[in-house]
Amino acid sequence: MAAVVSVLLALTACRGAAADDREGVSLPVAGGDVVSAENFPRLDSSIRAVGATAIRVRYKSWSAITGAPTVVGGALFAPIGAPPRHGRTLVVVAHERAGADVGCAPSQSADLAGLAPIVRNYLQLGYAVAVPDYRGSGPGDGHVYLDNQTSGRTVLDIVRAARASLSDLGSVWVGFGVGEGAGALWAASESASEIPGEVLVGTAVVSPVVSVTDLVQRAAGRTLNDAQKLAYVWVLKGLEASSPGFEIDDYRRGGASQVWSSLGGCAGADDARKRALAAVSADDLVPVDDKARRRLLDIAARMDVPSRRALAPMIVYYGGRDTVADPATVHRAIRRACDSGSLIQEVSQPDRTDAEVDATPYLEWIGHRLSGDPLGRTCGSE
Repeated sequence: MAAVVSVLLALTACRGAAADDREGVSLPVAGGDVVSAENFPRLDSSIRAVGATAIRVRYKSWSAITGAPTVVGGALFAPIGAPPRHGRTLVVVAHERAGADVGCAPSQSADLAGLAPIVRNYLQLGYAVAVPDYRGSGPGDGHVYLDNQTSGRTVLDIVRAARASLSDLGSVWVGFGVGEGAGALWAASESASEIPGEVLVGTAVVSPVVSVTDLVQRAAGRTLNDAQKLAYVWVLKGLEASSPGFEIDDYRRGGASQVWSSLGGCAGADDARKRALAAVSADDLVPVDDKARRRLLDIAARMDVPSRRALAPMIVYYGGRDTVADPATVHRAIRRACDSGSLIQEVSQPDRTDAEVDATPYLEWIGHRLSGDPLGRTCGSE
């Protein structure tokens, strides 16, 4: 991630993209309808120096698990000055992992939860930028960590909200995401045709956590490592906060119950959370019985990717020593997506962890997508 932040995006103007013929679907709410918009109250000096329009927006979306409507926050940015002839390309930056609690979201901090350098770089090159919070990570109900499908909805809906809030946008958008954001963009790419008049030309995803199902199975089998243990706890905490009737005590006991309130918070170093996590044993997170396990697996299946064919090319980077997402699980997810007709370039870096993956080549790849260059070989076209 650090390597990506340090590199400017070299993108070129888009001259069009092929339309998709997927049939429309009936949506529970008018996703993307803007509820409120305001000038960003506090903003990192690096973005202020660019001289950009900066809007904190709240917009409608919905849960892919329950279908319940929700209001999501996000941040929108556009350079000041005359746009290109075909309008500005919109770049959606889907954040890695802000945290498990309300208030951890990018739109709630001046530096956008560490994304300010990326946003500044895109603005300097003339692109509009949208940064979604994900459901419940800003104002609203609880955030279900790693709910790829619901977070994918917030990505699509912020594209709609950007259209309503920013002038001079063109019809083209691209996406870049890491970790939780990678899964969100993967899910969004499967439903991109739901936005009339908007054309997704490519997504770059880094270290996607494709399967909550895998975490549930590991919890049941007592094989979670520490990073997976925290990810699983954050999934449970989100379901506890956002899903009425979810019986949290079917999935925690002992030390986990005693330190539960200390296991939340925002991403980053947290000594108290680290000590609390050390007090949680493998037995503390085993579902109480097989019925509870199957119930959670049913919920997890509605979060996972892939769920169907992606509508735009993707490049997927992941490490062979990823601490949260099992690399074999990621590879299998890519193969399933390819079998459904998705066009994916798979980039495995066997000796790297999720924090060490070098995704800087994605910059050139996205530039080629915007230029309309031939895609070349992908797993879905071999």
